[in-house]
Amino acid sequence: MLLQKTQIGKTAVILIIVILLAALATMPLFLQADTTGEATSEANLFLPVVYNEDDGTPTPTASATMCPLATQEIFIIDSVTSPTSELSQSLVVRLGHGEWVRATGPGGTVTVTSPDLDGFYRVTVPLAANATNDILVEGKVELVGTPGETCVYGGYILSRTVSIVQESATPTPTSTPVEPYIVAVPDCGPGPNIEFNLLGANWPTDQTLVLFWQGNPQIVFQANTHPGSFNMTWTFAGLSEGIYTVSALSGTSGATASDQIFIPCGILPTSTPAPADLIVGQPQLISTPPIIVYEPVAFQVPVTNTGDIAINDLFFVDLLFDPQSGHPTDVYAAVSGLDGNSSITLTITSTIGFANFAGTHQVTGWVDSLDHIVEADETNNLSEPLGVPIANYGGTPTNTPVPNGTATISGVALVVLDNISPQERMLVSAIDESSGLTVATTYSDEDGFYQFDNLTNGVFYTVTACIKINNNDYFGIRTGIEAPETPTNISALQGACP
Repeated sequence: MLLQKTQIGKTAVILIIVILLAALATMPLFLQADTTGEATSEANLFLPVVYNEDDGTPTPTASATMCPLATQEIFIIDSVTSPTSELSQSLVVRLGHGEWVRATGPGGTVTVTSPDLDGFYRVTVPLAANATNDILVEGKVELVGTPGETCVYGGYILSRTVSIVQESATPTPTSTPVEPYIVAVPDCGPGPNIEFNLLGANWPTDQTLVLFWQGNPQIVFQANTHPGSFNMTWTFAGLSEGIYTVSALSGTSGATASDQIFIPCGILPTSTPAPADLIVGQPQLISTPPIIVYEPVAFQVPVTNTGDIAINDLFFVDLLFDPQSGHPTDVYAAVSGLDGNSSITLTITSTIGFANFAGTHQVTGWVDSLDHIVEADETNNLSEPLGVPIANYGGTPTNTPVPNGTATISGVALVVLDNISPQERMLVSAIDESSGLTVATTYSDEDGFYQFDNLTNGVFYTVTACIKINNNDYFGIRTGIEAPETPTNISALQGACP
């Protein structure tokens, strides 16, 4: 009986051991301790604690680094114009952490590696005429890593296709010599190195075609060896910031066309300043009517420099009284200079007025009458005439007595502006100091020289000089000059003329 119980007990123990072994065999792997010490892919999801067999304290296993989930960078193509009549279109692309943006279409592939000053990638793509252009736009996101490069993001390419319908009024360019053109795609880059496609069409096939960079020939196609169109890649290195020109010439004096390259993108082209160009407005009468012949009469005359370049030299503005009659007036004023796109209104007075005939007299303004200034247009220096009604009465002007001596007084008339210099067209007068009469008048020449002849020997004279510049009188005087005396130079300072 005892033996039987002992055998039953052994059998039960064996059965329990078999059941436990079977249960252990079916346990999931992620609940079992990793006795090899190496993390499996499942261990990254659940890392159990392994107890130290010596003292029973828990010893955590080494865990794998978990990288944060990256968010896809922004990739947006701003508004596209479709349909369009243009043969190219600039696509504005926004790409986060961009390395480059590339556009591929029927006209070829264009790659831009740097954004413009606003942070946008501007990709100018050529378009096939009268067609739907499917443009594949791709942007590569640069690699971005964390310290130690444990976690690395980016390095992928985003893409999108846009369709642009080109509806040209002209057919697809052929070699027919109608409207030859060239275009650079893209037309800008960050520098100092640049690569672009140079496209052209409609060039005469029976003429030599020369392509230039900055005016220097790069490629020459001999006549009857080219189809009249081209599409080639040009590369230049070591360029500084600025605007560069590509151009083409057909034959020795035939059709020409050009385009510009901007480094960097967004640089504004500089315009060539327009040369100086003087115009004069219609004179305006400021004297109170009635206007009497041979009496002083005053006018205002507007003068404008319509060019961009300043005029720094002195010039004259004349009033022509009845130019058809030949009536001499010597009515003028001087301007020392005039900035670009600026004006001055001169007051000019004629001391002897109009000639003695009734009716309406004509007054015309004449700017740069001595042709001192180089202008863009020399044919617009006369104003519209002003008609001035005149009363047919008035005294006869007093004539200056003519001296009959043999003595001479001469010298140089000068004016003091920013510096002292000889001045032409100064009215110089000789006054007999004993009688107080003006016995002679003359005008200084282009070198400022003047001369009085036939003065009386031994008589003392006062010599005066006067000119109006920028609406200001400049007056000079020398007294006690005994004839003959040479040289008698006279300097005029700002001050009223008598």
